[in-house]
Amino acid sequence: MFFNITTQVLSVIGMGFTITSFQNKDRNKIILFQTIGSVLWFFHYLMLGRETPALLNLVSIARNTVFIYRGKKKWADSLIWIFVFNAFFIVIGALGYKDLWDILPIAASLVSSVALYVTKENSIRLLSLGVSPVWLIYNVRVGSIGGTICEIFDLISIFVGLYRYGRKKKSFRG
Repeated sequence: MFFNITTQVLSVIGMGFTITSFQNKDRNKIILFQTIGSVLWFFHYLMLGRETPALLNLVSIARNTVFIYRGKKKWADSLIWIFVFNAFFIVIGALGYKDLWDILPIAASLVSSVALYVTKENSIRLLSLGVSPVWLIYNVRVGSIGGTICEIFDLISIFVGLYRYGRKKKSFRG
């Protein structure tokens, strides 16, 4: 019982960080909050016995760490990073594959790499609209209460962020 409560509490805290990420105006703060959320989601999924999404979150932490340096360090600007991290997502997904449902977090992780690579904050939000529904379906399936609620609120937060920061700008190019 305590283990299950702890698992769900981790998801609620992770949810707070991921939802808040989309309300940040600054790209690096979006990525930072996503990274903190990924740390918590890593432990959450590990405790649920879902190794594939746990390991995908571990790779997300590394990916986000590289992407936070985009625009600051020349090595982090290379497009090759999307392919490197997406290759890791595919390999980890293949190695940890349990059932067809494991394809969903892999697909979401692939799209998320593109979303967090771009430099425009609203482009991150727009691309993330392809990530949250996929995680939502997966979380419902595996019994992640916090994950399910998180993705519902993430979608709301993305739309609110698009509205708040997109009113003055008409272009969403990356």
